[in-house]
Amino acid sequence: MSEFCGGCEFLNPTEYNQLKGDIHWCSKFNTQVLHDGYHPNIKRASECLKLDNTISFEKAKKEAEEKKNKQLIKWIIENTKSY
Repeated sequence: MSEFCGGCEFLNPTEYNQLKGDIHWCSKFNTQVLHDGYHPNIKRASECLKLDNTISFEKAKKEAEEKKNKQLIKWIIENTKSY
């Protein structure tokens, strides 16, 4: 995922809808989000980035387990004598 909030449903106001003096707010993590020098892009909240890393780790772990299971099943089939 991107390091920016662009298009996120939890960002309010968006850059397009922002009025002078409005702050950008992440309603998912209840925190202000900033441009942080990347205007007009808005940096994602640190909690959002951490969640991304957790999801990526869990997905990679699941894929590795599925691959291991497939390899084990293949080995069992290849090494089991049929009677």
